[in-house]
Amino acid sequence: MSRSRVLNLYRRILQEGKSWVSREGDLAARQEEARYIIQEAQSRFRENRYLPSEQVDDAVREAELRLYYASHYGIPYERLHNVDPEYVPGVGSLKRPVFDDEE
Repeated sequence: MSRSRVLNLYRRILQEGKSWVSREGDLAARQEEARYIIQEAQSRFRENRYLPSEQVDDAVREAELRLYYASHYGIPYERLHNVDPEYVPGVGSLKRPVFDDEE
């Protein structure tokens, strides 16, 4: 993984944070989410600064995926992937739908 690619990704994430438009629509939500994006990028990149080269690719893929979710779906926060809501603590009201062929 080249250093320039990582720095370019970091710049793109910061630009996304600076130009963030919240789906909530109000200024306070926009500012809070934009601040979250920028602070999360800064802390993650600092944490991962000394990763071995084998792990850098995975970290870059994760950052690119989060950037994709943020820009296309308006989700600035980290998401759980492929997790059934039935197994997530605190999300007890969400139940997996039961289909006719499962009964």
